[in-house]
Parts: sequence; structure tokens; C-alpha cells
Amino acid sequence: MMNSGDVFNYSSDLIDEIESVNTNFSVILTRWQHNGEIRNPGNISELESGKFPFCHQAMFIRRGHFYNSNLRIFGDMELLARIYKAKSSCFYYSQHVVADYEGGGISSQASLRKRFERVLIVYFYFGFQGVVKLVKGALNVSSR
Repeated sequence: MMNSGDVFNYSSDLIDEIESVNTNFSVILTRWQHNGEIRNPGNISELESGKFPFCHQAMFIRRGHFYNSNLRIFGDMELLARIYKAKSSCFYYSQHVVADYEGGGISSQASLRKRFERVLIVYFYFGFQGVVKLVKGALNVSSR
């Protein structure tokens, strides 16, 4: 899903890679560009502590997986957490830079709704331990 101001970087090499990826992969995570800097997706296990080091504009999700429409901000995070917890699904990391991401959307703004959704997802999929990791991570960031 692209937002206004975002640009999809199409290449035949990317299409060839996507078509050749084993069907066991549910999600293809790619690199993206933001403010002239190329960024790499993080490790999927970072979801366990409430981090989302991905860009939804730079993900390809296999058919049959759907966003939770009750979540207004972190539907992409919840979807990845659900696939990750299924354990039968795999993630594929591509070196292609797929999107020029403008940023500035609703998920970049601080809000109570954003915090609520993140904590809800982490608690639901990773339990109290995940919430503790999330809070510790937030305290470390804010104390720097």
C-alpha cells in the first residue's frame, strides 16, 4: 500500500525475484529509501519488543493474509506479528530498494491511539514479557 508522495521503484529484476521466491514465504521484506537514506528491514523478532523496523510500502504479502481493519494505525504490525507467531510462515529479505518513502503519515505522530494499538498487539501476541520489553525500550530511548 503506497501513500501519496511515496514512489514505487519497479524493476524487472525485482519482479523476477518475487516470482522465483519459494511459496513457503508469506512476506517479502525489502529495503526502502527515506530522505535520501537507504534503510534495511530489521529482524522480524524485533516485533516481540514492540519495534516495527519495517516499511509497509516495502513489503509484499502473500494472498490470504489480511489486515485487521479494527486497527487504524498498526494494522501492518499486527499482520506481521500474526504471521510471525504462526511459525509455519517464513519471511524473505530482498536487497531491492522498492519504495521511496516520504513519511509524515499518521503513524509518525505521537498519539494515545498509536500507543494503545502498539501495546495491545504486543500483549496479545507476546504477552506481558513483550510489554515489559516495549516499556524498557521506550524508557531507554527517552532517557538518551
